[in-house]
Amino acid sequence: MKELVCDLINYAENLTDFCDDFWNNKIEQDIIHFITREKIIDKRQLKVIINHPYEGNALIINNQYIFYYIHKLCRFLDISPKQFSIRTGNWQIFKQYYYWHQDNCAEEPLIKLEAHFLLSKIYAPKLFDIPNKDRVIPKINYEPVFTEPQDKDLAFNCLNKQPNRHRMTMYQELSEKQLMHRGIVSFNKAGDTTLTGSLPRYLQNQLPISYDVDLNEHQTVMSFGDIEFTRAIELSAETSIYNNFADIYRKTHFTVVTETLLGNMNNIFNDCSSRTPHYNGCVALMEYDRTVNRMICPVCQSQKVPVPDWVKYYHVGFITEKTFRQFLNAHPMIWVAPPFTIKMLKHLGFKTFDSVWKEDYDNIIDPSKRIARIIQIITDLCNKDHAEWRVINRKLKPILEHNQQLMLNLSEVPVLTWDNLPDFIIKDPVTDLFNSYLDPEQGINAVADTYYAGDKEKAKKILGLIK
Repeated sequence: MKELVCDLINYAENLTDFCDDFWNNKIEQDIIHFITREKIIDKRQLKVIINHPYEGNALIINNQYIFYYIHKLCRFLDISPKQFSIRTGNWQIFKQYYYWHQDNCAEEPLIKLEAHFLLSKIYAPKLFDIPNKDRVIPKINYEPVFTEPQDKDLAFNCLNKQPNRHRMTMYQELSEKQLMHRGIVSFNKAGDTTLTGSLPRYLQNQLPISYDVDLNEHQTVMSFGDIEFTRAIELSAETSIYNNFADIYRKTHFTVVTETLLGNMNNIFNDCSSRTPHYNGCVALMEYDRTVNRMICPVCQSQKVPVPDWVKYYHVGFITEKTFRQFLNAHPMIWVAPPFTIKMLKHLGFKTFDSVWKEDYDNIIDPSKRIARIIQIITDLCNKDHAEWRVINRKLKPILEHNQQLMLNLSEVPVLTWDNLPDFIIKDPVTDLFNSYLDPEQGINAVADTYYAGDKEKAKKILGLIK
């Protein structure tokens, strides 16, 4: 068997917004040459791997999912989609593709999908494999689980770099709720747009915010803490990676992890400022309403039409080193991340913190409402006194021990396939549609209108809400 591995990072400069030329003029031509020039092996025995495990974006190319191009190419070359594999960091790609496939080419075989949690390697000592210039793998330093709970003056840390919308929103919410002084908040790069509009000028003027630690030069080189440090390690002779975050963990009770993605669409179709026909100055995040197949702005109520076909299949989930770092360092977390991230972490074997504080925000689809609920939980935790935190930390200790040991013993990168997919990713179209609405009544209406000609009572029975 012969394989062609297409690493997307080698084909496109911007891995979050592919153009059609990326496929037509580059990767497609390489695949065609691979299939048609092979003279010894039967073309139906050849395999093509689309490799993109370091990113969790939705792989949209010129308003079409990559699935469209693969299936089209398979028909052209007379080969099976089963000969293609997509490796991605997006664990929601299964739902995305499943429903797209049902609507567009249900009679054709499925592409093989693999969701790799590759960034776990950065903080898994048995998996860490970046050599220094002497070809020695450096040791990863990490914080041990505390022996006894320690009193801390600060409740949380929230460390940010790239100014994504949800990070800007968290920064604004923490500021307006007067929570900044209760934690360590950094924002190394400036931004100006939140989920619900532009960042107020007085908050913009505070950026960038840095939390400085006293590091010597070689420690600085060896302590970046994310995938950007790969090159630094390769150029260094150091055999130990300084834990740049230890001081922060010792000063705070929990980490607010602002993951790379929030689950909302990060493109022109969900930005109210790009709506047609007229720009009205609103930059809020638009929301997709399945009942009318339109993007609707919750702030100014404008409707953006037409909506590209890919919108109704849009699902992303991405867990990065930002999460795995806290697991290794035994620090509890609240996640500003895509819906069901906590469910996925539990599926991977980690224990989360729902026995200590609420994690109901994980089920909230609407990004603004999810962040609002997170802020409520953070506020409640910030109001705990030392005595209360000692009780909380005793409850947290066995959870933190479990997660740290899991990271220390992790010997292979977790991978999701069609064969080991958890039930919550794909249920059925009716249930998934209902669950995509925060408001149950809206979900019932959507199901009734979409599947049962507006019959709400039938929709409730199908959903098991009434007997």
